[in-house]
Amino acid sequence: MESALILFTKAPIPGQVKTRLIPVLSPRQAAALQARLTFNLIDALANEVPAPIHLYCYPDTQHPFFRALAKRFPLTLHPQRGAALGEKMHHAFEEILGLGYQQALLAGCDSPSLTVADFQRGILALNQGKNIVLAPAEDGGYVLIGLRRPCRQLFTAMPWGTGAVLSETRRRIHQLHLDCFELPLQWDLDRPEDWRRWRKLGTYSPHHPPLSGKGAG
Repeated sequence: MESALILFTKAPIPGQVKTRLIPVLSPRQAAALQARLTFNLIDALANEVPAPIHLYCYPDTQHPFFRALAKRFPLTLHPQRGAALGEKMHHAFEEILGLGYQQALLAGCDSPSLTVADFQRGILALNQGKNIVLAPAEDGGYVLIGLRRPCRQLFTAMPWGTGAVLSETRRRIHQLHLDCFELPLQWDLDRPEDWRRWRKLGTYSPHHPPLSGKGAG
């Protein structure tokens, strides 16, 4: 019961996810990409990181893709609860740390730059006494945060969706006198230029979702 992994993701429903990639991708391709990113991260973590995975699903846990993931991997499904992103994240930390885990890492599933080694380093930093772990992102946000205790101040009235999230989070960490460990700079796959960047890595064509076609609504 030392560490837990909290992953946030959305149901891969065409027209409702990765919409900034349309029309570079079709709605169905964008949904398949959402499914693939989620699958890839869970597959890597389930095989390499000895920590339970708690998948926080939006809008709920009933989509066939989520059900297929729960059959394929040893993970627990949870609905995301709360109005704003910060409220959802704080609730997840409260819920999971309340189960008795000593620490938890929370990440989204759409940052292909996040590696198993990043999660391992984050867990190690918390084990060594750091209060918080952050993986800063190129867009001015962050893609991973780790805590040993819930901290509402880090999630309330935050300018989510802007390039000020990281700087404001750092300011609050300093104000709260928290000892923070930062992972290497990361990037999200949200925009056409991100998609082209990922294609150059040669990892995946988005035409077919994982899990026998159950990923795209």
